[in-house]
Amino acid sequence: MLFRFNDINRTFDLFDGLHHHMGRALAESARQTDASRLGAFDWSDSPEHYALTADLPGVDAKDLEITLQDEVLSINAKRTIDLPEGYRALRVEREAFELRRSFALPGRVDPDKVDANLSDGVLTLRLAKVEPEGPRQIAVSAK
Repeated sequence: MLFRFNDINRTFDLFDGLHHHMGRALAESARQTDASRLGAFDWSDSPEHYALTADLPGVDAKDLEITLQDEVLSINAKRTIDLPEGYRALRVEREAFELRRSFALPGRVDPDKVDANLSDGVLTLRLAKVEPEGPRQIAVSAK
């Protein structure tokens, strides 16, 4: 069976297109996987504190907002990628991102005793627990 040269070229063009689209899909999947690793949060518990540790590479303290309201801890972080003045990008593999996470705390904490530290791209929070109130005796008056 004889094939025309154009038929073979058309077949290779189809494979090239498939290769291109698969490469883009795999690159997007890898980028989403990398982004999901950003902002990984670990919680721990001691008798006196709850502790949170989060990987926030490249986030500056000025781009980090932490709020505590009604036993919900919210963390907003932003990383920007800036080039030095006068430079142009040749290749960019790091990505800017914005992260918003909220956590319902497992117990009450003292909002005045929350310590936050950002060092080498790792956020560490210590939240002092509030002792649960025991039962209170309520006086009953008779009229």
